[in-house]
Amino acid sequence: MEVTDNLHGAQIQCCDNSGNANGSQAAGYELTRGFLKQYYDTLFKTPSGRRSALIVTQEFGTVSPIFVARSLIIENRGWHFDRARHEHWRTYTRDAFYVREPKWKASILERGQSIFHQLVQMAANRASS
Repeated sequence: MEVTDNLHGAQIQCCDNSGNANGSQAAGYELTRGFLKQYYDTLFKTPSGRRSALIVTQEFGTVSPIFVARSLIIENRGWHFDRARHEHWRTYTRDAFYVREPKWKASILERGQSIFHQLVQMAANRASS
């Protein structure tokens, strides 16, 4: 049984299997180089060479990619053509990556807590068997 089999409701992409994105939010990550996972795998190896840690990262979306791109363009233009008001222009980028709505914040925390509790339960089950 794989560790990921126990994470109900989570969309999983494992760095060990970069071809598993298949059009999900993880699509394109197989082209990424420099995952922290490789560093952690080296850092958390037992003397026998086995992994001794499970590395989990939660990625969450904010706004659509077109709005993210628009925000980055606006801030960039503000930096180059209105640097005195850069604080104003950078709020566009901040708002693209940090949604200031309590409902959104709560949903992110709930999803993270759910996965965390599933991992803790899975570890407890493995330890008792």
